[in-house]
Amino acid sequence: MDDDRLITLQQNLKRRYDIEEFPLSIGQTELQWLRIQNTDQLFDELLARDSDDPDLEDERMPYWADLWPAALALSQYLLRNQELLLGKPALEIGCGLGLCGMIAASVGARVTLSDYMPEPLEVVRYLWLLNRNEEPDLLQLDWRYPPSNLQFDLLLASDVSYEAKSHKPLIGAIRKLLKPGGRVLLSEPRRSTANAFFKLLAQEGFLCERKEELVRMSGQIVTVDVYEIRV
Repeated sequence: MDDDRLITLQQNLKRRYDIEEFPLSIGQTELQWLRIQNTDQLFDELLARDSDDPDLEDERMPYWADLWPAALALSQYLLRNQELLLGKPALEIGCGLGLCGMIAASVGARVTLSDYMPEPLEVVRYLWLLNRNEEPDLLQLDWRYPPSNLQFDLLLASDVSYEAKSHKPLIGAIRKLLKPGGRVLLSEPRRSTANAFFKLLAQEGFLCERKEELVRMSGQIVTVDVYEIRV
């Protein structure tokens, strides 16, 4: 990748965000990552918009701008279960900063990264070029309206079931986007609001196998569950 191009992408991001870059280690994998330090400002800017602003009405909160424990947990799980990924077409939904998708690609999956907002995809592109020296396969996707002609062997998702109103659309997206015989790898940081999601999955005929992951963040150990979900 042309260094000038990478610098231009970085400068464009720094015009919009207060960015700090740092090394990130997951298992034996070393990445150059970033944190967006003005997330409070991003929330304030959204909440200050007119009440009929479409982004505000749709609650397009900038949760994508943080690195969450669930993404770290799923990334650890992927590194330890590489046989699930090798050569498989995979879609990360609600990718945020795209960590899980990047880890999946590093162990041989053919990854598409998706989010319903364009802003995280711009950051993902920079991080992918920075770490992998290639263009990522990006898709702006609202899982409430998944395309009918797009299916994958694997769906990756971290911390996406935190709102009750998203549970039925999320299950509908899984049905449309997952190939027959495929599986979903989904991490969930034990939010009480997610309990109804897994009950609904069972009612809809999905099989869920849960495994526990421990991640360290800010000097604390956080417990996250990783689910393998199949029909």
